[in-house]
Amino acid sequence: MSDCFYKAIFFNKLDFNEVSCLDHIREEKNFSKGQDIITEGEFINKFIYMKRGLVKIHKKGVDGGERIISIARPTDYFGLLTIFSDTHYKYSVTALEESKFCLFELDGFKKIILENSNFGMMLIGRMSLVADGIIKTRFDLGAKNLRGRI
Repeated sequence: MSDCFYKAIFFNKLDFNEVSCLDHIREEKNFSKGQDIITEGEFINKFIYMKRGLVKIHKKGVDGGERIISIARPTDYFGLLTIFSDTHYKYSVTALEESKFCLFELDGFKKIILENSNFGMMLIGRMSLVADGIIKTRFDLGAKNLRGRI
């Protein structure tokens, strides 16, 4: 269990009892290259932390083709924005190489957030970084399109 926490920036905000609680609601899973970890439209019931590997985050376009949103590496979290705003994933995650994940039962994970404000604030900070990255990427793409039109 400690492997999941020492690599994470914000898990140091948890006390021993909270770490023990998370250990009881956690499972580790290995995924092979090409295997789906998350499928777009799937019900969200886990908070997912990547320990090892490389994955692509992608979504189906209106034409049915795949659009890669991002490439994720170890210590990334999946569903950080979505778990608080929706019940189903808006994207898919597929392993690009052998990958290992910690999956935490979502209700238990949310309970710890409610009980530990420092942990909750660290999550909000991480969510803000993710949102900032999305805005920057969107802005950069828009700027490239504008220059291309001139």
